[in-house]
Amino acid sequence: MLALIRKGLSREAAYELVQRNAMKTWEAKHAGRNDADFLRQLQSDAEVKRHFAEGELEKLCSLDFHFRNVPAKFAALGI
Repeated sequence: MLALIRKGLSREAAYELVQRNAMKTWEAKHAGRNDADFLRQLQSDAEVKRHFAEGELEKLCSLDFHFRNVPAKFAALGI
């Protein structure tokens, strides 16, 4: 959602896009389907996809992206 806001969407528009796709993923998961994948759902949404360059969504959804600052935080704490 924050990435969409940084791309110029309003908070409400970004929320609607993310929530719509999150709900589709949730529905697939709770229906027991094997295609419950949030990243794939976002990639299949043309309205979401048009805001991102090739590979950008994958980067935003990767663990490396979200944990990139952990070593520096641990170092700052002396851990």
